Amino acid sequence: MTMLNAACYKLIPLDSNTPVGAKVVLVLNDRGRAALADSIGPAVDEVEGTLRSTGDSVYQLDVRAVRYLKTAEQQWSGEHLSIPGVFVSQGSERRLDRKRSWLAGLAATTALAVAILGVKLIGGSSPQGEGPDLPPSGQQ
Repeated sequence: MTMLNAACYKLIPLDSNTPVGAKVVLVLNDRGRAALADSIGPAVDEVEGTLRSTGDSVYQLDVRAVRYLKTAEQQWSGEHLSIPGVFVSQGSERRLDRKRSWLAGLAATTALAVAILGVKLIGGSSPQGEGPDLPPSGQQ
């Protein structure tokens, strides 16, 4: 599912035209990881969320997920976080890519159809009238 989800989005570098409400991913630098360790945990690589505002070189986010350097991702439920721009090495807007989404959906549908046909061709059940050997009724 992660590959399908990744195939549906593209990352575009943040600029002054990035609208409030955009889904963004901020990659933290070493200074940011150290400074934000108490509020979001140690060894954070990326913070993903919805942009509330930018101003005075600070990103205001409603956080959806935090990704750590050597471990998995932790889901958040929209907590507000202010991240100074000096703590960010790279910022990107996460946009839906319609073309790639259609292609990923088509590939998933094709894979499902092939799997269903494969089960039918190979045989997913025993022929009618045959089953496990049971003792004759009345004998035990």
